Amino acid sequence: MTPNEYAKFHSANMTYNDLRRVANSVISLENEMRTIRKLKGDLYTALNAYSTKLEEDEKLLASTTLADDVRLAVALRRAEKFVWLYTIRKLDRLWLKFVR
Repeated sequence: MTPNEYAKFHSANMTYNDLRRVANSVISLENEMRTIRKLKGDLYTALNAYSTKLEEDEKLLASTTLADDVRLAVALRRAEKFVWLYTIRKLDRLWLKFVR
């Protein structure tokens, strides 16, 4: 996308035909692969930024000695990890659709 095309798109003055022309010129299997790899890399980076692994969170939540506020924090952290993992799996399935 050229700077002029981007400015037009960003200002919401791009028509459907404009968008279709640009999309057809920049979308390719290689581009999709790079995008999916980048997204997955970012998601793995987010997962690795946590101080605990998912299994450790599971063990903490199984404990009966956690204070309520700590339990909620661990449950939230665990849920975030599930979202990242779900998204990685979804991206894998999306990629398989492209290559089939």
